[in-house]
Amino acid sequence: MKRLRIPLLLGLLIAAVLILAGCTAGSAATSWVDQTIAWVSGLVSKSRGEPVANATVTLEESGERATTDAQGRFQIATQRRGSATLRAEANEHLTLRWPIAIDSSGAPDLNLRVVTMRDYNAALFDELTGAGSGGTWRWAAGTLSYYVDRTGAYRPEFDGALREGFADWSMLTQRTITFAEGNNTSPIQVSYVSSAPCGFANAAGCAGVTSVTANGEVRGAIIELHAGYATDVGLTVHEVGHVLSFTGHSSNAGDVMYFQMNGTSAASNAEAAVASVLYSNAPGTAMGDIRTPSAQMAQMTPSPAILPLPRAPQPAAVHQPATPAPSFGALESIGAMVRSWFASLQCLLPLPGACQSPAWSLP
Repeated sequence: MKRLRIPLLLGLLIAAVLILAGCTAGSAATSWVDQTIAWVSGLVSKSRGEPVANATVTLEESGERATTDAQGRFQIATQRRGSATLRAEANEHLTLRWPIAIDSSGAPDLNLRVVTMRDYNAALFDELTGAGSGGTWRWAAGTLSYYVDRTGAYRPEFDGALREGFADWSMLTQRTITFAEGNNTSPIQVSYVSSAPCGFANAAGCAGVTSVTANGEVRGAIIELHAGYATDVGLTVHEVGHVLSFTGHSSNAGDVMYFQMNGTSAASNAEAAVASVLYSNAPGTAMGDIRTPSAQMAQMTPSPAILPLPRAPQPAAVHQPATPAPSFGALESIGAMVRSWFASLQCLLPLPGACQSPAWSLP
């Protein structure tokens, strides 16, 4: 019997190690099912927050879904945890698929922004993209990496506004492009200064394309933000819009791509439609060849959450962007922008003054 003890103990030890290894492997999975119920909740809206009623929101991994109410709110009960994808569909709107993370508290306060081609304005498209004078510029579909220079005037509180600027435009292009932080060789370079971004004396920030191929595919861009305004979400949304590449400004004083800070923190519905159209057409597309993407034209059958619940809690308040800086006086002139085979920097001005856009030669 004594001779059998050592092999038996070794066998039990090996079994214990295997069980632990199995548990560890299971915990590394990106998604799993829990026995308790969690809520995925939020709002389906247009870019400026107008609610979209009767939209169908589906958790793609499980098929659980819900229909938005008159205020655009939805709630889905699920036992799923970890990484997941929500699909938002509404009549005459482009379908949005958005990644989320579900933990024991669920995934509350989501704001899924959808786009309709009813808001598309061809004149604004030409104004922002310059497609009428040489075709569109845009990045290839996929994930774009950006680098933040965390020296000089940089402060950690700037990160949130920058991430929100990237996330907003990614959502409005239906994730044709996404953004991820990279290293100092990333094609998008972000920096912070204490005064005169890109040499513009009265600017709050500047951004522009720095490299583009002959067929209109963007390969590089910069953002430089004034530290005094860098927590302003409207500023970062504006400058990331130039990175997309909106090479011009909107003449509508209420648009986020207006040349001056105006208290706006989100793209207008028309600007959102322009972004969707820009990224549904190939780089270098001439204005006369621009086509609008097809939208969802039929509603799915409304459905409650698949898991029955005794009581539905009220969803938490949907997150709203940070309060932007107050509006300032009008500018006399922003100067003409240079396109053709030159990339140009565009600046956003918080104060009265003139802003000239210097041209950068392309390689």
